[in-house]
Amino acid sequence: MRIFFLERDNVTQPSEPDNNGVVYSASFELFPFYEGCTYSHFKGLMNGEGPLRGSFCVVRAMLDKVAEKNDWSNMIRRSTEAQRLAVEFNKHIGYKAVSFQIPVITGIETLSDFACLFRCVKPHDKRLNLGEFVTIEPFLDGPFQKFDSDVACASTHTTAKLKNKDSTGASVTEDICSNRDSATLAQTARTNSTSVAQAFSHFSWHFTRNLIVCGLQGVSNGQVYTFTNPSIHSINSQFGVSDGSVTSIAEFFSYHRCNNICRNWEQCSTTGKPQRNVNFFHKPENSNDSKNHHSESLSPQLLNEVV
Repeated sequence: MRIFFLERDNVTQPSEPDNNGVVYSASFELFPFYEGCTYSHFKGLMNGEGPLRGSFCVVRAMLDKVAEKNDWSNMIRRSTEAQRLAVEFNKHIGYKAVSFQIPVITGIETLSDFACLFRCVKPHDKRLNLGEFVTIEPFLDGPFQKFDSDVACASTHTTAKLKNKDSTGASVTEDICSNRDSATLAQTARTNSTSVAQAFSHFSWHFTRNLIVCGLQGVSNGQVYTFTNPSIHSINSQFGVSDGSVTSIAEFFSYHRCNNICRNWEQCSTTGKPQRNVNFFHKPENSNDSKNHHSESLSPQLLNEVV
């Protein structure tokens, strides 16, 4: 929309189809509500014909570069794999406890001519470009929390400054890398993480014997946890530069303390190798042993050691 020949809004192009085949675009604010160490986040409104039309969304742009479409491929792969494992985890515990946002990729079609004015009032680092590729995902209502510590991110000892707060007044913590030492991270893992979030990360290793999903951040209503932009560490380092491979997998388990959901599940050894010959369908000899029985179903029979 133009005002006296000046473009008023930031608007994206129609996105790639989401998992339901629906295409969206977004109109979004002229300044980010938060900038982390990697991304700038803008609040917007979804446009399109799908069920999310008219709802709030987050437009995420890469902070220090003009992103191409392929620059977002690892994030989409991480989110898609995490959601696939969330479905299996929910089957395992018997209710929908965990879900992950899967962003859609689009480009910027229109930039507001008033952005430079808002930069004076709301200083920020990101300068958007026409045609730059960004992602869109639904806005998460409620206090944004970090439910565990991503050890690979923490090991870089990178600091990021909180520049804004979300609409609830709570500090937004997405994309912040910690500069805390290992002892502090271990204490955080033991005291601040929720049982469900920690159990899901453990499950991702138990189920695949190949990767672990961590860096869980998002919102919770007390029963359902909705996460965004997770980290994945895999045996073969297949999820991009943030994938810390076996070192980060083993490091997660050095901090992790099992709870009543995951205490009987497979762990990764300190060498970065899983234990071997664990049959996930194996039934306990004592069929009345309900303590162990809950962790013996709905996982594939993976018996080979991954080297």
